[in-house]
Amino acid sequence: MKNKCISLVLISCLFVLGCSQQEDAQELLISAQASIEAGDHKTAEIQLKNVIQQEPENAKARFMLGELYLNRGFASGAEKELERAYRLSYQAEKTIPLLARAYALTEAQQDLLALADKANTLSAQAHTRVLAYKTLILVQQAKLDEAKSTIEAAKSLGDGQSWVLLSEAYVALAEEQFEQAMAMVNKALAAMPEQPDAIFLKSKIALANGDNKLAIENFELFLRLQPDYAITHVLLADAYLKDEQYDNAEKQADIILSFAETQAFANYIKAATVFRRQAYGESLRYAETALQSGMKTPQLWLIAGASAFYEKNFQRCYDYLENVVNYLPADHAGRKMFAYSQVQLGSTENLEQILNPDGTVIDGNSEFVSLITYDILELGDLDKARKIAANINVSATDAGSQTRAGVLKLMINDPTGIQNLENAIAINPEMKEAQLALAYASINTGNFEQAIAIARQWQTESPDAHDGYTLEGMTLKAQQDYAQAEQLLKTAIAKDAETALPKVELTGVLRAQGKIEEATANVDALYRDYPNNAKVLRQYYMTYRNDIGVKAVKQALDKNRTDVALTVLYAEALIDQREYEKAILALNEKERNVHTSKRIWQLLIISYAQLDDRSMVESTLLDWIRKNPYQVEPVLLLSNHYTAQEQIEDAISALKKGLDQNEDNIVLQLALLRTYLLSDNAYQANKVYRSIKPDKLTPSLMAEIEGKIAYREGKLALAASKFEQAYQHNQSSNNARLVAVSYDRLQQQNKSIAFFEKHLAEHATDSDVRILLANYYLSSNRDKAINEYEKVVDLGEKNPVVLNNLAFLYLEKNDANKALPLAQSAYELAPSIPDVVDTYALCLYKSGNIAEAQTKSAQAYKLAKGKSADIALNYAEILVAAQQGAQAQQVLDSLPQLNSEQSKRADSLRSRI
Repeated sequence: MKNKCISLVLISCLFVLGCSQQEDAQELLISAQASIEAGDHKTAEIQLKNVIQQEPENAKARFMLGELYLNRGFASGAEKELERAYRLSYQAEKTIPLLARAYALTEAQQDLLALADKANTLSAQAHTRVLAYKTLILVQQAKLDEAKSTIEAAKSLGDGQSWVLLSEAYVALAEEQFEQAMAMVNKALAAMPEQPDAIFLKSKIALANGDNKLAIENFELFLRLQPDYAITHVLLADAYLKDEQYDNAEKQADIILSFAETQAFANYIKAATVFRRQAYGESLRYAETALQSGMKTPQLWLIAGASAFYEKNFQRCYDYLENVVNYLPADHAGRKMFAYSQVQLGSTENLEQILNPDGTVIDGNSEFVSLITYDILELGDLDKARKIAANINVSATDAGSQTRAGVLKLMINDPTGIQNLENAIAINPEMKEAQLALAYASINTGNFEQAIAIARQWQTESPDAHDGYTLEGMTLKAQQDYAQAEQLLKTAIAKDAETALPKVELTGVLRAQGKIEEATANVDALYRDYPNNAKVLRQYYMTYRNDIGVKAVKQALDKNRTDVALTVLYAEALIDQREYEKAILALNEKERNVHTSKRIWQLLIISYAQLDDRSMVESTLLDWIRKNPYQVEPVLLLSNHYTAQEQIEDAISALKKGLDQNEDNIVLQLALLRTYLLSDNAYQANKVYRSIKPDKLTPSLMAEIEGKIAYREGKLALAASKFEQAYQHNQSSNNARLVAVSYDRLQQQNKSIAFFEKHLAEHATDSDVRILLANYYLSSNRDKAINEYEKVVDLGEKNPVVLNNLAFLYLEKNDANKALPLAQSAYELAPSIPDVVDTYALCLYKSGNIAEAQTKSAQAYKLAKGKSADIALNYAEILVAAQQGAQAQQVLDSLPQLNSEQSKRADSLRSRI
C-alpha cells in the first residue's frame, strides 16, 4: 500500500509539471507576439525558440518563427520553419503563401511549383499571391507562356489583383518591356506600400533599364525591410558600381565578404575599388579570389592582369590578359600591358599582332614605345624591335594621342598615367571597338544572342558597311547555322568587296555545307586578290593539299623571308606532304632564340619525330628549354619523350627542373605525379600530391589521384572507392575505366561489366567504354561482344582493333562475308599491325581468295618476325591450301614454343603436307 501511495504522488507531480510547462509555452507565445508587435524581433526569436525547445511540434511557434525570419529576409531559416508548420497542418491560409515566398527567395523552384498546386483551397487573395510566386519561378525557367497562363488563372480568381500586377511585371521585365513593368509594379505598390517583393522587383527593373539611382533607392529600402536577404547586398553593390559610387559599392562588398569571403562578385568589386586607390597587391588578391570562385569576365581578367602588372608580376599579368587580349580594341591599354609583360618574360611571339591587330599603325605615346623597343633590343630581337618602331603613328604625341597617355603609361609601370580604373581597363559600351571585343568574347563563351544583338545594332547604324553582317555571319557559323551564315557573309561581301575577312569566313561556311566547288572558287578568288596573305594562303593550301598549294606558299615566303606566319605555314605544308627534311631546312633558316615562335619549335619536333630521329627530338627540346626556361610545353614534351624511351628517371629530372623555373605550376606538378605513379613510386607521388594547392584541383581530379596512389600502394578497395567518387563528380570515359579496372583487380569482373553497362545506358555514344565492355565480353559472351563492337562501328569509329576483332568474331561464326569488309577496313587503317594483317589474310582464305590470302599472310608473318605461333600456323595452313608444302614445312620447322593446342594443330598441318 505504501508503494502504491508513492506512485500516485509521483504521477500527481508529473501532471502538475506538465501543466506548468504547457502554461509556460503559451505564455511565451503571447510574449513573442507582443515582442513582434513592439518591433523587438530578437527577443521574439529567443522566445519562439524556447517554445520550440519545449514543444518541437508546436505548429504555431514554428509558423511565427518562420514568419519572423521571412520578414527579415532570412529565407533558408523561414523555409525550414514554415515547412514544419505546414507539415504540422498549421493554418494553410497563412502558411502556404509565406512558404511559397520562402521557396521563391531560396530558388527552390520545384518545391514552389508543387506547393502552388496545393493552393486551390485557399482564399482568392492568398491563392493569387501564391500564383505570383509561381509566375516568378516560371519566368526564371524562361517558360513565359506558362507564366502568362498562370496570370490568367490568377485573374479569374477575382481578388488579389495587386499580386496579378506583380506577376505581369515579372513577365514584362523578362520581355524587356521596362516602362510597362515599372508602371505595373508602381500600381501594385500603391495598393501594397512597402511590400518587399514589389520593391525588390522595382529595383531590378530600374537596374535593367539603366536607372541606377532608382535601383539603389529601392535596394536600400528593401534592405531596411529585409536586412537578412544577403543577395541584395550583391545587387546593391552592382548598382553602386554602375553609378560610380565606389565607396558605397565597396561597403556592400565588405558586408558580403564578412560572411562569404570567397563570393565572386564581392571580390570583383573589391578588386575594382581597391585598384582605384593604387593598392595593386590587394586588388590582385581580390581579383584572383573572384577568378578562383568561378567568375570569368573580361573586366575581371583585365583588373587581375593590370594589378599583376603594377606588382611587376609579369607572368601573372601575361596569364590573365592572355584570356582577353585578342578581343581588346587596337588602342586598349591591356594590349600594351600584355605585350610589355610578354617581352619581360623573354618572348616576342605575335607581338605585332598584339600591338597592331588591324595592320595599320600602333597608336600610343613615345615613352611606352621607347621602353618596349629598348627591351626587345635587350632580348636581341632586332627585327622585331624595328617592326614595332616602324609602325608607330608619328602623331603619338599630339593632342589626340595624349588622350590615351595615361592609359599607355600602364605599360611602363608609371602610376601617374592612370587616373581611374575605368579609363584604363573597362570597355566603353558606346565604342564600336568595345562592342566588337564584347561580341568576340560572347561568341567565345557561347553567348550568341549577345553577339547577334551587337551585330544587328551595327547593321541598323551602318547599313552600308560589312561589319554587322560579317559579325552575325561569324556568330551563326559558331552556332553551326551554316545556311544563314552563308547568306549574311555574302551580304557583307556585297557591301564591301575589298575586305578579306567575310570572304575568308565564307570558305569555311561553304565547306561545312558540302559546297566544295563554290568554296574552291571562293578560295581561288581570294588567292588572286591576296596572294601574300597567310590566312588566305592557308585556305588555299588546305583546298588543294598538293605541290600547287606548297608552291603558292613558298612564292609568298620568298618575297618576305622574315614573315614568321608564312614560314610556319610553309613548314606545315611540307610536313603535310611528308617532306620532313625540307620542312626542317625551312625552319632552320630561322635563328632560334628566346624570341623564336613556339610553333617553329613544335614543327621541328614533329618533323624529327616523323623521321624517327630521337636524338634530334631530344636535343631540340633541350635547346628550346634552354632558350625559354619558363615555358612549360617543352618540359612536358621532353618528359614524354623520356617516358616513351622508358627513361623514367630522366623524365622525372626534366619535370623537376621545369618546376624550378615554374614553381607551383599545376600542369608540371601533375605530370611529375603521374610519372612517379608510372614508376610505381607511390610515396613520391603522394608527396607531390600533398604539395599541390587544393584549390587548383577539382573534386574529381583529387579523387582520381588519391585512387591511383592507393592503387599503386595495393590498397585496391580504397582505390575503387576513390575512383567511384571521381566518377560521381565527372562521368567521363576515363573515370569509368578506372572504376572498372579497380573492380577487375579485386576479382570482380562481373561488377566491371555491370558498371560499364550502366554507364553506357546514360552515355550511349561513349565509344571508348563500349570498346572496353566488348573486350570484357570476349572472354564470357562472344555474341554480346559482337553487338558492342557493331555499335562502335555504327557510331562511325574507325578503330582498326575494333574492326579486326569484329571480323575475327564473324570468322568464328563462319560468316566470311561479314568478316571480309571489316578486316579489309582494319588493314587499310593499320597495315603494319601483324594481328590485323593476319585476320585479313584469314578472311581472304575463308572467302576462297587463296592467292591474295597467301600474300597477306606472308606479310603478317614477316611483321611478326616469327614470334607469334598463331600467325605462323595460319600462314602454314594457307601455304598448305595453296599447295606450297615445302614452304609450309619451313614455317612449321621454325615455330616458336607451342602450347598443347597449337602443337596438335601443327601436327595436323604436317600430316597434310
